[in-house]
Amino acid sequence: MFIICPFILKKIGGVKVNAMALFPFIILKNLNQKEDENLIYHEKIHWRQQIELLLIGFYILYLFFYFKNRWNKMNPYQAYLEIPFEKEAYNDTPLRKNKWFGWLKFIK
Repeated sequence: MFIICPFILKKIGGVKVNAMALFPFIILKNLNQKEDENLIYHEKIHWRQQIELLLIGFYILYLFFYFKNRWNKMNPYQAYLEIPFEKEAYNDTPLRKNKWFGWLKFIK
């Protein structure tokens, strides 16, 4: 299910946000994004990660990795890109071929 909410999705932690997966919703900045297959695929990967970690575990680990990256002197955007969940979601592997807990292989 999609929610269009342009006023929420601006910048979070210094990173420009276009969409966000909050299971069972995908929050989009504008209606046209519903047609962006890459964006929707990316957010569906996050849905799966949220299910794997029973929602709250995903959010705790997501913030942990982000702040760990910031602690390691990364700028906000680089810290975001280095989160294992984002690395898996930006991977070009089709969702059906991704293994459960596939984000673990991206932890350094």
